[in-house]
Amino acid sequence: MRPDGYGLPVFLALGLHALVALVFVIQWDHGEVRKPEPVPRHMVANVIQEENKAVKQRREQAQAAKQRAERQRQQAAKAAQQKRQRLAEQKRQAELKAQREREKKAAQQREQALAAKREREAQQQRQRELEKQRKAEQQRREQQLAEEQALLEQRQREQELQRQLDAEAAAEAAARTAATHIDMIRSRIESLWRYPPAVEKSQQVSVRLILVPTGEVVQVQVVRSSGNQALDRSVEQAVRRASPLPVPDDIQLFERQFRTLTMNFRPENAMW
Repeated sequence: MRPDGYGLPVFLALGLHALVALVFVIQWDHGEVRKPEPVPRHMVANVIQEENKAVKQRREQAQAAKQRAERQRQQAAKAAQQKRQRLAEQKRQAELKAQREREKKAAQQREQALAAKREREAQQQRQRELEKQRKAEQQRREQQLAEEQALLEQRQREQELQRQLDAEAAAEAAARTAATHIDMIRSRIESLWRYPPAVEKSQQVSVRLILVPTGEVVQVQVVRSSGNQALDRSVEQAVRRASPLPVPDDIQLFERQFRTLTMNFRPENAMW
């Protein structure tokens, strides 16, 4: 037991002695000195015994209180330890959860990045395929256009050649037609030409005829005289008598060669 455990018993003993002294003083007769009556030993023993019981009881109570306090302290320490453990576990679980969330988020980000990369690669592949198809289609169109252009040029060449052939044929036909009608015109005029006597057969008269599509002669003019006015007038008169002249029905041919017609006449070619 600690030394301070005797304080209360000592205090009680002192108090008991003071009480005995007080009783003694009160019962003291001032006129007469009395001797204090001795306290019986059994009373002192009882008091001491009671004091010892009280001290023991208080000591036991103090010990019990101390034990309760110690148990409460231990329980509080245990509760605090458990609380710290719970908090630590909660913190660890929160950290694990946060770590899992971070890992999950990182995995999602990696998956999204991978998906985006695959999508970009697929888009690039589609673009390459489309570009390849576009180039192939462009080459096909260019080849088709080249073939069509070549075919068109060939057709144009053939058409141009045909036009040339047609033009040449038409020109030949027109030339033949023109020559035929000129011969007919000359024959008709010469058949009606009566030149004067005393002319030389080598003399030549050049006249210009202005005609209309019906063959009518609207004007005849000597453009080169033979030197014999009577011969010149005889040619003019023959032309007027021969009107209308046999001109071609093709108006274009008429306009090109027969609207204005220049002809030469010699007496050697005429009928007398």
